[in-house]
Order: sequence, then C-alpha cells, then structure tokens
Amino acid sequence: MQNILEQIPAGTRITLGTVDNTSGNLQNVDFESVSDYIAIVLEGANRIAVPVCKVTGISGERL
Repeated sequence: MQNILEQIPAGTRITLGTVDNTSGNLQNVDFESVSDYIAIVLEGANRIAVPVCKVTGISGERL
C-alpha cells in the first residue's frame, strides 16, 4: 500500500478507506504525502495522519 500511495500526486482528491474506527472512510480529502508508513491527507484545514497498515482502499477520479 505504501508503494501505491507514493504514486499519487500531492493535491489529488481521494477517498481513503480505513479500518480505523476513529477516522473511518475519509471522503473527498486532498492527498498530501506518505512517508515512513504514514499517509497525510487534508480535510479542509485539518491535517490527518493515517497509518498505512490501516488503509483498506483508495479511490479517486484521477486514479
């Protein structure tokens, strides 16, 4: 999953599916980066860090 996330350009609008009960599915967030198995997305003005091991799927118009 880290490999796949590394191929997404910064600023791409995505939906990130997770198994995390706190964040659940993050819909229409802007992908920022991924490093050290942590994906960073922006939801409005909020920056959210999601462990890659909790990501179950990624979808988006440009993917």
